[in-house]
Amino acid sequence: MSPPIRRRHPYQRTLRIALRTLHIASACIVLGAAFFQQEAGSWISLLVYSGVAIVANDLFRYGADYLRYVQFWAIVAKMVVVLLAVAMPALLLPAMFTALVIGSIISHAPGALRHYPLWGQPGPCADRVSSPCGNQDSATGELQPVLLCPSEVHIASDTTQRNPTLPPWEPF
Repeated sequence: MSPPIRRRHPYQRTLRIALRTLHIASACIVLGAAFFQQEAGSWISLLVYSGVAIVANDLFRYGADYLRYVQFWAIVAKMVVVLLAVAMPALLLPAMFTALVIGSIISHAPGALRHYPLWGQPGPCADRVSSPCGNQDSATGELQPVLLCPSEVHIASDTTQRNPTLPPWEPF
């Protein structure tokens, strides 16, 4: 079976950072508005649109395989919680807080968890076991250089080399 698709476009990293920043900022404002029992106004729209853009970018990056990963289903869980709050406005504060916790956990989880498939072939980072000095090959038990997804290879001596399979540049 061939490895999952990993498409790239110019300024991908910059776009992801900008979208995540907008999403987190708008989530903070909506959560703060819920906490102080105020209207969030158009910040809710920015929260939704930035989230949709992040998912669209990930769908472009990983293709339909993205729908199999734990990372995607964590987003679905966040959406269900927030839709529950839309149906019952009294639950807005606990729903936004729950969505924040789910998002924080999954975004800081190791790639092995984020790209773990609920069915089918593992994602680009799901087939490795991390250790402080490298990745342990699950078949042989040998320690391999740490492969960060997807652009750099960190050797045990902490020197960094670009992954030769990717373009030689990436802005920012």
